[in-house]
Amino acid sequence: WLLLSGVVTLFLGILIWAEWPASGLWVIGTFVAIDMVFSGTRLIMLALNARCLPSSGVQGLPTVQPSPTFEGRPS
Repeated sequence: WLLLSGVVTLFLGILIWAEWPASGLWVIGTFVAIDMVFSGTRLIMLALNARCLPSSGVQGLPTVQPSPTFEGRPS
């Protein structure tokens, strides 16, 4: 995705430079739309990968035990 994003950015940069100043009218909307498409795709891929994780958590990591409470300790 990173390579595709770079290619799209380069293509749009050349297109904007060739059509400047008329391209200033549509540039911001195009940039926002492309950013939303790539961000949405990234979030979908993250969600699909998170579904494949085991529900019991990560195996092999040590667990932290809560410290015992000391009753009668002066405050």
